Amino acid sequence: MLLLKFSKMRKIIAVAIMIVTFKNAIAQHSFSNSYKLGIHSIFFGTGDLRGLNLSAEYNRKLNNYLTFSPSIHMGYGRKAVGLRAVSSNQRKESGAVNFNLFASPMHFDKNKFRIGIGPSVRYTTGVVRTYVRPNGDIRSGNNLSLGYTLATEGEFNILGTWLVGLGGGYAVL
Repeated sequence: MLLLKFSKMRKIIAVAIMIVTFKNAIAQHSFSNSYKLGIHSIFFGTGDLRGLNLSAEYNRKLNNYLTFSPSIHMGYGRKAVGLRAVSSNQRKESGAVNFNLFASPMHFDKNKFRIGIGPSVRYTTGVVRTYVRPNGDIRSGNNLSLGYTLATEGEFNILGTWLVGLGGGYAVL
């Protein structure tokens, strides 16, 4: 009976040591956070309607190769095409929320190259006005889309705490 109790006690002590060791290993691992603000060019539809996109992004470094990156985007595009008899004025606004996971194929301390993918939710509203002489009809459309985004980006560390980056993305919505 004493041997059985000793065996149970050894197991409890071993599990306690493992829990304390695991807790210390997690506590020593530091996550880094960063925030980004961006101004981008945006293309709506087939690309003939272009505009400006503003973004705010939060980055949570999970390890040296993975980063979780939720972001908010607001875009505006406008195109005016016209002749004397027929003219058209198109406008689109959009708001999007992306949840990307970026992978970096190589680890660098100061510079980064990352490839990301994640789900995306986008709300687009727009007005298309077609004028035939003075009178015209107005068509508008609102659209809520679910899809995903693909992105690549590079970051270069300057002055210690500032990053300058270049990136590109494609949303399938």
